[in-house]
Amino acid sequence: MIHDLISYLLSKSSITAIVGQQIRPDTLAQSDDKTEVPTGIMVESTAQKRYPHLAGPGGLIDETFDIHCQSPRRTATKSLAEAVRLVVDGYTGAMGSTAVLNSTIDDSADDYEAPYDGESTGTFETTLTVTITYRETIPVYS
Repeated sequence: MIHDLISYLLSKSSITAIVGQQIRPDTLAQSDDKTEVPTGIMVESTAQKRYPHLAGPGGLIDETFDIHCQSPRRTATKSLAEAVRLVVDGYTGAMGSTAVLNSTIDDSADDYEAPYDGESTGTFETTLTVTITYRETIPVYS
């Protein structure tokens, strides 16, 4: 699902206008001069909750993601987080190969990471915690 979410975000021009193709799972690459994290999005899956029924697996899953919007500029970070909010919160429909039943933003938080070496630029970050509900294939035992 994480790759479907990333593909969905990459399909939105309001987001790619800000980050280009800098949307990745788990980590962002440093810029060419290696002094700052480029403006981009890092996505990580933080939890999955499945809903079984009496007969076994129910095929319904809530997966929680942290979408980290990062930039060396506060205004770019906030603009990026708002662009993500506008395409994710309340979304239903196709997200890559996954049919999303519901998508909600549960929480958001702002942070600033100071530079380690005193020479590079620090990183502003807004993290959106998103829960996406979708169906998964139910196992068939033979």
